[in-house]
Amino acid sequence: MTPNDLQPSSIGLSRRMEALLGPTAESFGYEIVVLEWKSGKSQLLQVFLDGPEGVTIDACAKMSRMFGQVLDAAETSGEQPELAKALARGYSLEVSSPGLERPLRKLRHFQSFIGRKASVQTRMSLDPVSGRKKIKGVIDGVDASATSPQDPYAGAVHLIDCDTQEKIRIPLGEIRRANLVYEG
Repeated sequence: MTPNDLQPSSIGLSRRMEALLGPTAESFGYEIVVLEWKSGKSQLLQVFLDGPEGVTIDACAKMSRMFGQVLDAAETSGEQPELAKALARGYSLEVSSPGLERPLRKLRHFQSFIGRKASVQTRMSLDPVSGRKKIKGVIDGVDASATSPQDPYAGAVHLIDCDTQEKIRIPLGEIRRANLVYEG
């Protein structure tokens, strides 16, 4: 299963897990860039962390232990039954840095990288004639959501298509997957 195949219930579970683990990450000076719960034959919880100085392998190992303790407590507390049920089925926890082609999910991620090239795959076609769902473009700006300005997953990103130089506005909810393009 790929991040593109996440079902809405998995997305909701991922966001609850992010809300659970976020304060622990922040207490150590890190941000959860992306958290994905992938279920299938086996379950995988992937957490991509970043910090002001980046993230080392030792930091990932340390945060994996910290997150494991928080998740164990959540599984046994009974405060979030759906979360406890998912965790009780067993899972693998993977903590890593987002890498050079880091994923972009939240509005502030796009805002932080205005002027950089990104690859974006949308849920719906960008062009009804061609059916195109992928674009490489330069991040030109962002708009916060008028109805949910505090929601990090709401709003829109503006891209300048690298092929056509056309300006395109894509609501965050229509983005299936996005990441920076390494231009090293």
